[in-house]
Amino acid sequence: MSLKQIIALSILGFVFISSGILFSQTDLSETLAAAITSTTDPSSACVEELNQIHGTTLTNDLLNITSVRLNDDKRTDYLVEKKSPEFCGSTGCIFELCVVTAGEATIIPFGLAAEKLTIKETLTNGMHDLQLQGQSTTNLTWDTERYTVTQ
Repeated sequence: MSLKQIIALSILGFVFISSGILFSQTDLSETLAAAITSTTDPSSACVEELNQIHGTTLTNDLLNITSVRLNDDKRTDYLVEKKSPEFCGSTGCIFELCVVTAGEATIIPFGLAAEKLTIKETLTNGMHDLQLQGQSTTNLTWDTERYTVTQ
């Protein structure tokens, strides 16, 4: 092996080891690792979780899924509006909330109907406040377990 090849291999090895150290010491390592190894789209995981909880077989064509921020972490969460006639009435359609954490999608007990759901800028107990709009306007805040109506 020539001196040039030895130097080239040494540099390549140093770069490889350095990138591994940088990757493991970065706050993004968990996010990057999840992105690299993930095979399931988080919004699909939300739909799967909804179907499992409610014993339904909803598909994306019956849902309006919107990327949102529900809590104060850096991950994208999802607002799921059930657009099927069985989930819509005079007050609007039923909304579900899906929070994405490091390894899973979690449905927050919600199931309220409205014409429109707005995620407000304000936070209560680490979760954004919500506003349901339709025949009336209702404000909701997080009490650490669920969203409750506020005055």
